Amino acid sequence: MSNESTIIPENKNKVLLIDDDRMHRDYIQRLFENNSSYRLIDITENGNTALIIIRTKKIDLVITDYNLGKTGLWGNQLAQKIRQDYPDIKILFWSAHISDEDIETAKNIGANGYVGKHEPDSILLEAIDVILHGNEWWPEEPDPDKKKILTPMQTKIVRIFIKGEKSKTDSEIAYDLLVDEYREKIEHEGKQKIEDEYGGLDDYISLKRLGTKEKLVATYFGQIFKRTGFHKRSDLYLWAIQIFGSLSQRLKHDEYSDQDINIFTSLIRTKSIHRIAMELIISERDVRNTLIEFGLDDPETQIKVLLNHLEKWSTQQIANQLGIDEEKIKSILKKFGLNCNE
Repeated sequence: MSNESTIIPENKNKVLLIDDDRMHRDYIQRLFENNSSYRLIDITENGNTALIIIRTKKIDLVITDYNLGKTGLWGNQLAQKIRQDYPDIKILFWSAHISDEDIETAKNIGANGYVGKHEPDSILLEAIDVILHGNEWWPEEPDPDKKKILTPMQTKIVRIFIKGEKSKTDSEIAYDLLVDEYREKIEHEGKQKIEDEYGGLDDYISLKRLGTKEKLVATYFGQIFKRTGFHKRSDLYLWAIQIFGSLSQRLKHDEYSDQDINIFTSLIRTKSIHRIAMELIISERDVRNTLIEFGLDDPETQIKVLLNHLEKWSTQQIANQLGIDEEKIKSILKKFGLNCNE
């Protein structure tokens, strides 16, 4: 994360993230983009670099992965040094691995909380708020889903597995993983260097490399089944939708948050994305993204069509009122499951 010259308001809590997995670093950065209570000051994958950042910047909260062994200091070692030298900084462990021993170690070090990476956004954000207000956050005991904690790569495979309208095959997952690998190589080493070394994307994937990756995916699924306790992919798919699925996927399985419902019902009542954002104290972009996941690509117009339909207007009357083609009116109503043959 590049340093910014923008002056950060003093009332914003300043957060440092340490994680050696790029996917998780990107995830936290996106999660923090529209939060008005705290600001992500810096991101690093290295515990030693984190200590340098702490010495040079004002930090209120450190969020660190527990397993940082491949990048110098482990998370518990980093936390111990922070607690010794900077006792006022809050420490939250955010890890894909949770055990009684890890939690006990974190408590003994003087950390302020521990959240599993399998937890939804709402839990992580609540833990951050609780800790920044001077309290602690620890997993409830006993944790019945302890066996369902996945490693970052297992999580990535499961996310790809459920992406789309139906579960993906090992071959499709392997292909997506190779595409990600190729793009990451370009991002870190430059397009020209990678193309000179491997050729284009199709050359990089190749049947031989795809076959090898497909076998690796099958091995990972064996590990995933062992960790989750599932025996069938259909059962894993339904569980994963609830944990990692998009809003539209969760809706199909009756899984959606209170905020999702509030946004949708508020749109029907207010007919304004701006007013929803003001009422719920969230960004207009978050409101719009939620509504898009509901299938509304132009939510303010589409909700007017729905309300007029509920008032018994014909599609032709709605089209005349809103200045929209009648066929588009019918298409919009179909998004709400309403078939109009007028």
